[in-house]
Amino acid sequence: MHQITEITKRDILDLFKNGVDVGWLDNDIQVYTYYGRLSEIDFLKRLYPLDKMGSDEKRFHNLEEVIWQHTVNNDDYGANWIFTDDRFPLKDGSDEEYLRFICEIFHPVALIESDVSIKYFEIICSHLRKDGYELYPKGEISGRNVYSWRQLTEKEVNSNSFLPFSQRRDKSWKLPSIPKAIRSNILAIMHQFEKEEGLTTDTGWNYELITTKAVLEDLTQWYEIKCFNEHHEYIPTQDFDSFILHNYPACVLDAIEIFYKFEPNKATAAEFNTHLEKVGYSLHGGKIELIQPVTQVVKPSKDNDLKSLIDSANSLYLKNTSDDSQLALEKIWDALERVKTYFGSDKKQSIVRIEQCISGGNEPIAKMIDGELNALTSIGNQYQIRHFERGKHLIADKKVRDYLFNRCQGLINLILQSVDKIPSKLEF
Repeated sequence: MHQITEITKRDILDLFKNGVDVGWLDNDIQVYTYYGRLSEIDFLKRLYPLDKMGSDEKRFHNLEEVIWQHTVNNDDYGANWIFTDDRFPLKDGSDEEYLRFICEIFHPVALIESDVSIKYFEIICSHLRKDGYELYPKGEISGRNVYSWRQLTEKEVNSNSFLPFSQRRDKSWKLPSIPKAIRSNILAIMHQFEKEEGLTTDTGWNYELITTKAVLEDLTQWYEIKCFNEHHEYIPTQDFDSFILHNYPACVLDAIEIFYKFEPNKATAAEFNTHLEKVGYSLHGGKIELIQPVTQVVKPSKDNDLKSLIDSANSLYLKNTSDDSQLALEKIWDALERVKTYFGSDKKQSIVRIEQCISGGNEPIAKMIDGELNALTSIGNQYQIRHFERGKHLIADKKVRDYLFNRCQGLINLILQSVDKIPSKLEF
């Protein structure tokens, strides 16, 4: 996608060029380098395989040597050259390539935590929000946030503020139901972690409410607080327990998000997810998302490396973020290449045996499987399955990546179900 405008990219580049004012009384302009505590080359190598990228200068073997010559030896590239360099996908590439770079700037490995980096993060987030994206913590390393990105709905961009699940969701989604047992567990978590919240009215009057009551009060700005009674009538209520236990799934998810907004505790989020993930939801960065159903996962009994690839691919896929879906596709594609050599290192002979196992001697089925294997190979040759590949067609739409992931996973499942019980000598 290409929602991020040239204006936003220019504003972010100007930020890295000109710095920010972090002074309290007097002006104190400070500049933050995008590579933080790392060397520039070490930072870029986390994103791009510089040693495998071709050199555009005959005297050097690869792009890493070229960059070293011009940033370390001669230092003639100038600061922030990467943002406008045509060899990299920041100036004219996809939104995903650009956002992946931005998230890496704030990765714990590179980030220098300071007032300056905090200010940079806030300003960059405000620019990206105007173009329909937000950064959010998808996980952590050593207690520090690792960021990813997600698209905002048009309503969120226009409101320029937090909207709960029911207000931002696509109304065409059919939401999974939330069983009573899970609602009870969610309610127990809320009562366990609730406390007195300090609130302020529009007129500046300070008051306190227990968290569950504060949640209901907050929700009144979007709709009247109601629940179902024993006669299945949808009636007004101020009873929080009834609101959670006898309501539409979207209202329950609203309450969880607002509760987390008051109490942004990682332990609370983990507790919520223990139960939410059982019914297809997940709370990340203060927002609940639907977990996309993944094709049934079949794992090999003999090849631990293949099993690890499949596990890694599905774990990334279930996170349901744009950058993770790209990595998931890479992993599952690697798994397919590996499973092709199930019967030995001679891939062609191994594939023939695989097709025989699946078809059971049925020639049309064997031809169909051969066609599917060839089709996926052709896709891998033409399209950018691996994010660092150049000169191939970019798959910018996450929905297309999800389709290819499940197509690839489905073929792997079929192969393993057909061959894994047959004795074989693995030669990898």
